[in-house]
Amino acid sequence: MRPLYLFWGVVVCLFFGLAPSALATHVRAGEITARRVSDQTLTYEVTLTIYCDYLTGKEATDTQTTATLCFGDGSPVEVVQREGFPGGLVDVGNNTRRLVFKTTHTFSAPSTYTISVGIENRNRNTLNITNGASAITPFYIESTLLINSFLGLNHTPVMNNPPVDFEACTGQRYIHNPNAFDADGDSLAYRISQSKMTQPGQSCNGFVIPSFVQPTLVPNCAGQNEALTGPATYSINARTGDLIWDAPKCAGQYNVAFVIEEWRNGIKIGEITRDMQIIVRDCQNKRPTIEVPADICVEAGKPVNFTVRATDPDGNRLTISSTGSVYKLSPAGIDLIKAPFATFTVPTQPQATPGTGTFAWQTSCDHIRALPYEVLFKVGDSPGSVQPSLVDSKTVRIRVVAPAPTGLRITSGSATAGFTLAWDAYPCQITGAQIIIYRKQGCTNLTPDVCNPGPPPGYVEVARVPATQTTYTDNNGLRPNTEYSYRLVAVFPGANNLTQFYSTFSAQACQLRPNQLLYITNVTVDNTGTADGQITVKWTRP
Repeated sequence: MRPLYLFWGVVVCLFFGLAPSALATHVRAGEITARRVSDQTLTYEVTLTIYCDYLTGKEATDTQTTATLCFGDGSPVEVVQREGFPGGLVDVGNNTRRLVFKTTHTFSAPSTYTISVGIENRNRNTLNITNGASAITPFYIESTLLINSFLGLNHTPVMNNPPVDFEACTGQRYIHNPNAFDADGDSLAYRISQSKMTQPGQSCNGFVIPSFVQPTLVPNCAGQNEALTGPATYSINARTGDLIWDAPKCAGQYNVAFVIEEWRNGIKIGEITRDMQIIVRDCQNKRPTIEVPADICVEAGKPVNFTVRATDPDGNRLTISSTGSVYKLSPAGIDLIKAPFATFTVPTQPQATPGTGTFAWQTSCDHIRALPYEVLFKVGDSPGSVQPSLVDSKTVRIRVVAPAPTGLRITSGSATAGFTLAWDAYPCQITGAQIIIYRKQGCTNLTPDVCNPGPPPGYVEVARVPATQTTYTDNNGLRPNTEYSYRLVAVFPGANNLTQFYSTFSAQACQLRPNQLLYITNVTVDNTGTADGQITVKWTRP
């Protein structure tokens, strides 16, 4: 047994180092994101973000000056320095510091790559990691990129809500939402994953999953949901990203993980993992609740204004906040949309219950996209120094739709020349945008649904013209003595021109096409005679 003990002693020494600070535990959560920075080369900016316990792991956090990234393409690992060093420790609340490590990497060819990192060490006494032996368990996360020339440029999603609302109470529902945003307009889907660790002595290129279990599967800790109507559940909403544990039974520290998948044109083009902590306590504090409006659809150029309201059953003071891509400067330090930006204002922080906040956003043509913007609203209570602060959150999905073309009219129409249409100059001159002309027989009153833009029902497409054009003459297949209705729709190219999305449809222009005049087209003397003469006469069809 002595050689075996000696072997593991060497591994521990090499892996954790000789410095006493290396034995401290500090890593709570983290994720890896990437964005392509060139359309000529396969160069990506890769960002590792980790969240560290600054209460019990201050020394380890301060000395976490580098991280070793692996790019999954066979290239050597890269030791990346902490951004802002010797500073760069961002206080994000709850005794947590955010550390960012950023670099650029050029891949040699299109393929699928897994970018990963391993960091020592996780916080100690995490119940669902190796039976609480988490202090000697390296933290491991990864992200996957599909680089495909057909699918175009790609950026991974950005998570606007940091994983710092990790406190929960036994018997009460816990919720976390990463508030992810994809700048390319790709569809996002969420699924539960598991926390992972690196192989001993490795920072990346391989991981193992020891006895990591979902929190509801910890022995004797299943419990019931908050309403006491059934067993406790642990799940993530595949569409909204709400991670809900309803409800913890056993106090303690847990680590959980979930994956955000990116989909484009029916193809999964990447995924990122967030690994994060949940700390459950036995407490008497009751969680607050927040109320938000239903999802909103708005035509670009119109404002969005509403009020959110929060209450606390214990009468505690409340702090109401909001995150999302619609605000200036995301947690990544960049603007995710163009101005004008949204604002969220509260009268004071914290405020007495019930508390309120006001959201305001003047939308513009630059905000048009196929998918809605997801704005997260969050409330935390202030129960004092003994009880933990609890959180509730809800998301409002705001879809900014292209405005319908306006001013459609028929400027001329005849039996022979057809109809000439004209309309106002389209306000959203986006590259690749077009105006589609639709037609049907008969006039029809229709009301467009802003939440379901697209072609008017019952109409057929006649033509497409550039969005800069304001007239069109239709003389294709028209019948005389028939009433025709026209409507317009603007259409825009989606992500990397692989998809398209529409505006709402315009008001109709309707007019009767007149009968054609009768014209003699042929007079022929077939036979002359006083008794049997014959003439053939031909005319246009009535």
